[in-house]
Amino acid sequence: MDSIKKRKTCMLTTDSTKKRKTCMLTADSTKKRIDKIIDNLLNSETNTTNDIDWLTTAVKYENEKNYDLAEKYYLIGVINNNINGINGAAMMFRDIGEYDKAKEYYLIGVKQNNINSMLGLAGMYANQKQYDDSEKYFLMAIWQDPSMTFIYNLLACVYFSQRKYNETEKYLLIAINNTEEKLNKLKNSDTIYSPEMDTYFLKSVIESRILYIKNLIALYTDWKKPDMMHKYINMLKC
Repeated sequence: MDSIKKRKTCMLTTDSTKKRKTCMLTADSTKKRIDKIIDNLLNSETNTTNDIDWLTTAVKYENEKNYDLAEKYYLIGVINNNINGINGAAMMFRDIGEYDKAKEYYLIGVKQNNINSMLGLAGMYANQKQYDDSEKYFLMAIWQDPSMTFIYNLLACVYFSQRKYNETEKYLLIAINNTEEKLNKLKNSDTIYSPEMDTYFLKSVIESRILYIKNLIALYTDWKKPDMMHKYINMLKC
């Protein structure tokens, strides 16, 4: 699961967010650039379907700041329909500030309905304060998997950055209600996975609930709604 920078009073979670014979891209120049790299790979000894080989090599070159070679190895994943190649290249270019290239790769994943690509693109747009685009891809990710509660919180923070208080409240309340349901399920049922895993998930859900309530308190503070603010401060004490 990609992260969004913290803003003033909004505390965001950090959820890590990381197919191709034909590249589905909008820009012809982009398609030609990637197709040329792929054609060279297909005609070289570098191409392999061994995920560990190409992915390890891509990460190695990325760590060495040899981004051209790293991209070539990530593209082996694109050739072999492996989403790790797409998102790996996207995150690499995002991290070094080449946002147009990052967008190219994220959009390949989005067209394959990959939720991590949607979240990565949404987070990148949010960091660049392109809030309409960020909202679009967060909503797309929610549609893809409505059970991923943390996405509602991230979308709420995008709205909060724009002082859209009603929308912020709406999605934070959804996040809190979802965590309450998960808590009740974990507390009131027999072992779901294993005692150890259930304990881990219970702790994780409790921490998420606290975070979302704190975000809601920050919203009501900024919104100047002291009664609602105190209501949720008291809820934290429960």
